[in-house]
Amino acid sequence: MSGRIPRVIKTKAIVLAHRRLGDADRIVTMITPQQGKVDAVAKGALKPKSKLAGHVEPLTLTEVSLAHGRTLDIITQAQTQNAYLPIKSDLQKMSTAFYLLELTNRFLIEDVDAGQIFELLDSSLTRLSDGKKSQFVTRVFEFSLLRVIGIKPELMKCVITGKDVDAEKAYWSMVQGGVVHVDSSVKTFDARPLESRVIRVLRAIEFLSFEEICRIKIDPQLSMMLENMMFEFIQVQSELVIKSSSFMGEARRVIASSGTELNNSSRDG
Repeated sequence: MSGRIPRVIKTKAIVLAHRRLGDADRIVTMITPQQGKVDAVAKGALKPKSKLAGHVEPLTLTEVSLAHGRTLDIITQAQTQNAYLPIKSDLQKMSTAFYLLELTNRFLIEDVDAGQIFELLDSSLTRLSDGKKSQFVTRVFEFSLLRVIGIKPELMKCVITGKDVDAEKAYWSMVQGGVVHVDSSVKTFDARPLESRVIRVLRAIEFLSFEEICRIKIDPQLSMMLENMMFEFIQVQSELVIKSSSFMGEARRVIASSGTELNNSSRDG
């Protein structure tokens, strides 16, 4: 029959997460270009001499062979294609990467074609590996992911009236999902003034290439404003709690603390 599911398929996959199954196995959650999000069993992955273990760790691009099982697919073979090693040796990059993995995992529905999201995640992790700034990689990923799944913020026209919104007079509504014209700001309870530089950067992220975005000068205060705004938007619009955000905050505190200690040591010396 033409509609029969192949007993074994081979596919690229980015490992998003895993969890223990019994004493020796893991359930591995992956995003694949054709099958979307897949949960599959890596038998024996917890054993010391497992041939699968290193190839099915989170933050790994791997090629897997999946055998169709009664309830879950079985990973019969796996071979790492990209371990994104530069990310794993940098705390800030790693916290960013796990945030991207969690967003992907939380927003994907199993068995949905996820080709665009797969390519977006792979390119974002590659950019992090290549030394691109985490803040640019993260904001572009967030916006692109929201666009693909259909809940991106409206940045050009008032979400209430459809009028064009001047960056100098923009208000923002998380609940309504975008900018609000100053004349309509009283019509939604959560509308608040939006700094023009914030809306300009967000519009640049929507319309410019990644290379052009990377040339934008963003000070730490603006960077934090953008991060908080996008993170809050994602949580309000999706009604999800993103756990890895606390890891990102902790990573920043550790990095800042290390920098202070290094500066003090150099002065003491």
